[in-house]
Amino acid sequence: KVFSYISWGGWDNIYSFEIFSKDGTKGKAMELLAKQLNILHENTFAFGDQLNDLPMIEYANDGVAMLNAREEVKIKANNITKKDNNEDGVVSYLEDLNLL
Repeated sequence: KVFSYISWGGWDNIYSFEIFSKDGTKGKAMELLAKQLNILHENTFAFGDQLNDLPMIEYANDGVAMLNAREEVKIKANNITKKDNNEDGVVSYLEDLNLL
């Protein structure tokens, strides 16, 4: 397979399909960027809420699902934020770790 896809949505009977190269995921991009910037894997975080975020969540040392994330994302994540996207969940999570 050269391409893969993720289907998601289902709001008002409208479904979305994201088609991508098998090597063109957010996880692969994060891995490449970390290597180029000499960032150790143990220093990587990823935050996500949708299925297209799964490769990034799975790659990161700390893969974090947003509170409002799909269940499939929450299951794969190491942690879940206490607040959702609209409540600055990422900032709150990092503040709780004393990283901000």
